[in-house]
Amino acid sequence: MPSLKALRKRIRTVENTKQITRAMKTVAASKMRRTEERLRAGRPYARTLQEIIARLVKTTAEVSHPFLTQRPVKKILLVTVTADRGLCGAFNSNVIRRTEELLLENGPDRTDLYCIGKKGRDYFRRHGGNIVAQHIDLGGKLDVARIRGIADDLVRRFLEGEADEVYLVYNTFISTISYHPVLAKFLPIESDSICAGIAVQPVEYIYEPDAGAIFGEILPRYLNSKMYITLAEAFTAEHSARMVSMSAANDNCEELIHTLTLDLNKARQASITKELLEIVGGAEAL
Repeated sequence: MPSLKALRKRIRTVENTKQITRAMKTVAASKMRRTEERLRAGRPYARTLQEIIARLVKTTAEVSHPFLTQRPVKKILLVTVTADRGLCGAFNSNVIRRTEELLLENGPDRTDLYCIGKKGRDYFRRHGGNIVAQHIDLGGKLDVARIRGIADDLVRRFLEGEADEVYLVYNTFISTISYHPVLAKFLPIESDSICAGIAVQPVEYIYEPDAGAIFGEILPRYLNSKMYITLAEAFTAEHSARMVSMSAANDNCEELIHTLTLDLNKARQASITKELLEIVGGAEAL
């Protein structure tokens, strides 16, 4: 059995670790609540914008816009959304594993990576992968200007022919203890997917100045909204995963402290018993 000094040192170490995990759990819970509030506030806007575009697409005979144009796929761009830090369970590994599957399925030569998050960037830098861009300093914060810049950069790469299809790989938030990886197409916009689940009554619209100008104004807003909701989902899932992980670590620290305290009591009792036996043995010898 370890000495009393070693056991006390281990208990102090575990108690210090418990303070850290408890603080990280509290911080993650606070961040999750704020991010979840912004996610829930942004969903109605994104849903309404999708419904408007669905009505326009279904009621317009011929829709011609670069964002809606399907073309032969020569290059695919995968946008992987991971965390900048660890200690969040399987949050990062789920996205990385799904991205690796897509790389094998589509071929690494025709697939580029657009990394949002340091963990994904570091992994694919070590294990191979053509990383064309990276954003590793968001820190799980919803910066509207940065998010709009990311969406504009993806649109530019699509319009200039650097990518024929753009996909988002991220964790979607389900509940405090549940999330799962999702693959969503960002560009080009598919009419079937944007109209899915939306009942549209046939209405004849009058466009001013024309349908192309209307779509040119509203589709970029839709893409910015989709990128915002995507990162809001991912960051909320990240904070919830870290909160759950730190909660489990805190519980493990409490259990370990209890076990070490029992061992300390046993060792102290054994030491006292040994001293008593030595005293009794010395008295009998006299």
